[in-house]
Amino acid sequence: VQGIGLFTALAEAGVEHLVLSSTAAVYGEPDIVPIPETAPLRPTNPYGHTKRFLEQVLADYETA
Repeated sequence: VQGIGLFTALAEAGVEHLVLSSTAAVYGEPDIVPIPETAPLRPTNPYGHTKRFLEQVLADYETA
């Protein structure tokens, strides 16, 4: 995923803050609407899976 290369380059350049825009697609088919941010993450399409993957990569960078 190209995002990983971007995140690595940003970290190496000393960038400390980044805003990633998410999507409701990371929740898949919601149980309720509006979807609370605490809802389980169950993406059902490639777009949702990719966004969820990038969110996890950033979470890993944050704790590394």
